[in-house]
Amino acid sequence: MRRFLIDFKDKTIAIVSVDPSKRKTGGALLGDRIRMNAINNDRVYMRSLATRQSNLALSKHVQEALDIVKAAGFDMVILETSGIGQSDTEITEHSNMSLYVMTPEYGAATQLEKIDMLDFADVIALNKFDKRGALDALRDVKKQYKRNHQLWDEDDDSLPVYGTIASQFNDPGMNKLYKQVMDLLVAKTGTTLKTTFTSTDEMSEKIYIIPPHRTRYLSEISESNRQYNDWTNEQSKVAQKLYGIEQAIEALNSIDVKEKSLVKTLKSAYAEWELRLDGQNKKLLQAFPTKVAAYKSDFYIFKVRDKELKFKLGTSRFLILVSQKYRFLLSKLGAIS
Repeated sequence: MRRFLIDFKDKTIAIVSVDPSKRKTGGALLGDRIRMNAINNDRVYMRSLATRQSNLALSKHVQEALDIVKAAGFDMVILETSGIGQSDTEITEHSNMSLYVMTPEYGAATQLEKIDMLDFADVIALNKFDKRGALDALRDVKKQYKRNHQLWDEDDDSLPVYGTIASQFNDPGMNKLYKQVMDLLVAKTGTTLKTTFTSTDEMSEKIYIIPPHRTRYLSEISESNRQYNDWTNEQSKVAQKLYGIEQAIEALNSIDVKEKSLVKTLKSAYAEWELRLDGQNKKLLQAFPTKVAAYKSDFYIFKVRDKELKFKLGTSRFLILVSQKYRFLLSKLGAIS
């Protein structure tokens, strides 16, 4: 619809769409119009019909509906069935040319032998071409088309079988399909609907904004952040425990303690808790007094490419330059006050 309206600025088009009726309730969901986003146009008319029988792909009132839209002067009429089975070809009795739409999930290649529309369809669209096995399906359908039409010497690329991804905007396969349908319509009916639409030789390929293996990337980021926060909280608690045990040992060593077993127990507990502290964090904590002394001096000196750089420091600058990692861990220990 979108391609037709852009291609022909002054032409009109009608769509007669048939939906199946449920055998148990007799009702039919005429839902095709819900998904037709391009029909909100004065040059487009769409009407849905129910089959009213569960074993048919068309309504018995289809021909009357077609007569009405033709009498109304529409330049092109599309008749869509409710989904034909392997042996249903009734659509060919109401149309000048036929387009058969199928998907790669038709089963084994032998199932293609049973599909009558592969004998009668002028154009075949293999939709949902982004599904796994779509290339194999396209090859098998082309082989079957060759057998059905006795086109043994025909090149595969010249066959009117196209892989499409209808849900994808400006899909190359859909562009080729539209051009083929319009060109064939002109050739078979002599209509003036000669398209100026151009297409490329590209094959349909799903274009992902987010690759499939990264569809959870936002969840992965949030999970990683939560895990890191849990880990740092745990590490700070371990560091706090070690600080408390160390202070207790120092306090006991500073007085005359008759019972040395308490100090021995505290040292054993310290060794056990120390195993839970990450090695890199332990190294950072051990080096922190040196870092503090460097920032507390009048000048901060460091080397870049063997060149010594010196910066004058103050108390406020010291607080700004201290790494967030150091400050977070040591704030738990009460080292920064």
